[in-house]
Amino acid sequence: MRSTNLRNLLTNQNIAPSIRSQLRLKDRASLYGTSRKLHKLNTNFRNRSEFLRKMKSILNKSYNNLTINRAQKITNHLNRLQRNHTPANAQKKIYDSFAALLKSPWNLSNIYATEYGILSRVQKGINADDMRHFSTALASGALAQCTALVLGVNPIGDNGLKALSEALATGAMANCETLSLWDNQIGDVGIAALAQAIKPVSEGGGGALALCDTLSIKKNNIGDKGIQAFSDAIAVGALPQCAILRLRGNRIGDKGLEALSEALASGALPVILSIDLRNNKCTEAGKKKMRDIATKRKILLGL
Repeated sequence: MRSTNLRNLLTNQNIAPSIRSQLRLKDRASLYGTSRKLHKLNTNFRNRSEFLRKMKSILNKSYNNLTINRAQKITNHLNRLQRNHTPANAQKKIYDSFAALLKSPWNLSNIYATEYGILSRVQKGINADDMRHFSTALASGALAQCTALVLGVNPIGDNGLKALSEALATGAMANCETLSLWDNQIGDVGIAALAQAIKPVSEGGGGALALCDTLSIKKNNIGDKGIQAFSDAIAVGALPQCAILRLRGNRIGDKGLEALSEALASGALPVILSIDLRNNKCTEAGKKKMRDIATKRKILLGL
């Protein structure tokens, strides 16, 4: 039963949707033939290495149909799986991650799609271990069409966000438009990992959340170091579609606020409409520059 379930999960619905979700719309039609090949693979999952070699071979033949960065990102992910795990361990890790999504706290009835593209699990006790399983499944193709992930009031912590960030950096959830991680016990280490994931590929990052228009990381433990890393990422082009940024109720002081102000002054977050920075640790003197920039750029500012 276990091997049959794994075959059903991976052969028919996993890899092809994962690849399609990472393409620009104009590239998806040209990948149709490749998707059919992936669906028709008759893979023996007792030999995970052979499966990965077949996948990479097909990807290499499809580079003309893929944007180079996305194709390279998928290939790098397959390389990491092949390098870091024996075939048996890789098979078990992916199987366990998919199986975990069917159980508490996730309780998904469909690991490939959610109703209206939204996955909301608020106050479900989701911890770092739960996030590791979730993130492994994401990186392997689960929820490729999810447009909103809402995980408020869960003890995810820095390690949980690091796991999620690593998955996002592989191109997982490329269609995500809303990411809500409020009251998740996230600190500087976690937000720095997210910053690296969202940094453009051209700047050495993962290029994640390129379509995200709403990011909420309020009511966490993010301080100056974390927001400085985040500011560095947006200053070089991360989150180009972000219109709403919620940073309320963290531990951001004057240094962190100055870094964010400088990034915004340089043109970061080009379509930003609203930033909520209330209930942080900045002084009135530190707030002046941010208010001036918000006025100049016509940003609705809570400070």
